[in-house]
Amino acid sequence: DEEEEDEDEFGDDYEVEDGMSEDEDGEGERAWLETCYDPRFVLPACYNALASVGDDEDDARIARLAFESGGVAYAAAALSSKRSETRAIAAAVLGTFSEKLATGAASQDRGFVARPFVRTLLDATFAALKEASDPLRGPRRLPCLWSSVIARCFDALKSPRHPGFAVAAAHAVRRAIARPWHDAPLVRDAFINDQGIKNFGDDDARDKVRARFWAFECLVDGARDAHDARALKRAGALS
Repeated sequence: DEEEEDEDEFGDDYEVEDGMSEDEDGEGERAWLETCYDPRFVLPACYNALASVGDDEDDARIARLAFESGGVAYAAAALSSKRSETRAIAAAVLGTFSEKLATGAASQDRGFVARPFVRTLLDATFAALKEASDPLRGPRRLPCLWSSVIARCFDALKSPRHPGFAVAAAHAVRRAIARPWHDAPLVRDAFINDQGIKNFGDDDARDKVRARFWAFECLVDGARDAHDARALKRAGALS
């Protein structure tokens, strides 16, 4: 079964660091913690901040703050963690965030320009996870290529002036259904059909170059293993 083979390969080849180390002396863990935020602390803190609010207006404010501060992107990136506990709390953060986005106050927040794109991308990701996950084992591990791209799309959607905004928006509106274990994200929207860039950005040659360069960086940085390479090859991104 090709899908099972992909999952096993992915699980062996790449691991998102969780502040833990297999080094016997623990030096790797201490070195990592000196330079990075530990998801064992950050994700529960994000979840508690989102879950503790009850008022509609406060819900909208905290949801926007969670998005603009990078907390939502951080949780999206954690969906590729090898640790099931990290994936579970990351999914809980994103689920609670999605609930806040659905409130009336959030829908009327005109300053939150990215809201419809973020909701569409989240809904597509959750639909894919629900279909592929075992309820007893928690969320299935997303390919790093997908979790990395989703996180970077959230970052790009913070501002229409971001070079990746148009590509991220186009990717979001086309993603009613996501197939993370088969497709490669962004390839079509950035390199095959530039209609999305025209729809959500300026029809300027320099802007298109910047948008495509941003997408190229996302794919290069996100691809970590043979699973990602096969997805890129199927999409025509690798010869």
